[in-house]
This record gives sequence, structure tokens and C-alpha cells, in this order.
Amino acid sequence: MEDALRRSEERFAKAFLSSPAIIAIVDLAEDGRFVDVNEAFELATGYGREEVFGHTTTELGLWADLGNFDEGEKQFRASGRLRNFEHRFRRKNGEIGTGLTSAEVIELDGKPFVISATIDITEQEKTEGALRSLV
Repeated sequence: MEDALRRSEERFAKAFLSSPAIIAIVDLAEDGRFVDVNEAFELATGYGREEVFGHTTTELGLWADLGNFDEGEKQFRASGRLRNFEHRFRRKNGEIGTGLTSAEVIELDGKPFVISATIDITEQEKTEGALRSLV
């Protein structure tokens, strides 16, 4: 049983760290403070793990539109999950990107956390905008 648990944890860790999706884990009991992010998060936002640990998205100014943040939080609280929520995010350098986020509550060591996965669709949005302007 312990061996199966260890293998399961190892698979999760590898998937978390190597995923091309932006993945973050935040502590619900601590006002949504980051406890971990993957490399894709670091690349997309410009923030390193050490910089975000213990901070919230609002403290870091990651949401480009706080009304959008409120809407996402409202949807999440209503259903306990979020699916394909489109929003704008601010990178460390101030540039604005567009993300498509899904999130779920998970339990770690008996405490509630949120794990979110975001696909950066910024370039796709730019391409679609350019194509629309050609028509």
C-alpha cells in the first residue's frame, strides 16, 4: 500500500513539474496563498517559485482585471470548481496575457487547497484577431 502511494505521488509530481500547462497550488485556509507552481508558471508569468510562495494572486497583481477575478471566484465558490474560465493576466514585466483556467479543490494533509491549470492562449487570441481584421 505504501509503495502504491509513493508511486502515485511520484506520478503526480512529474506531471505537475513537466506539464506545459501553467499549474499552481494555493492554500484555501491561507487566503489563497501560493504553495507551489510549476516551470510553465514561471515561464508564462516571469515570477519564480520563491517570489510567489506565500503570496496571493492579488498581492502579485496577476489579474489584469479584478472584476474578472471576482467573476471567476464567484463561479468557483458556486460549484467548487472552475472550467475553461477565460481571463487576462499580468506578467511580471507588465505585459498582459490571456489564459484559459480550470481549477479544483484538492485535499493535502487534511487541508483544502486549489489546484489550477491554465493554458496561455495569448498568441492564439492575437492570431485570431489578425485573421478577423483581414476579413
